[in-house]
Amino acid sequence: MSPQLAALPSVDSLLITSAVQHLFTVFGRQAVVNSLRDVIAKTRQSLRENAHLIIDELTLIAACEKQLNLTQRSSIFAMFNLTGTVLHTNLGRALLPDEAINAIITAMRFPCNLEYDIETGGRGD
Repeated sequence: MSPQLAALPSVDSLLITSAVQHLFTVFGRQAVVNSLRDVIAKTRQSLRENAHLIIDELTLIAACEKQLNLTQRSSIFAMFNLTGTVLHTNLGRALLPDEAINAIITAMRFPCNLEYDIETGGRGD
């Protein structure tokens, strides 16, 4: 085994660093652990192909964070609709008024009578 491969830190030793602890709060423990395993496996392969690479803990953690940012980000983001078509099927369809958005937020944030008719005591719409 090459000295560079032997010098690679273990996942467990990286998990106790403050930089990785911070990643837990952003991405969750399991996602970070999986990413670290993947990054270390890719680094091992790179070291086998190019034994002159020098890899340290900070480089591994940075690669992990970069991978997490790429894989965990939403694929949906705001855009400008400059197509000239008001209800474009690929650009989010019709926009909702603020009252509808606020009603949706309330229904998702708090318990509510979404499928319960308060007046009849039965199933609602």
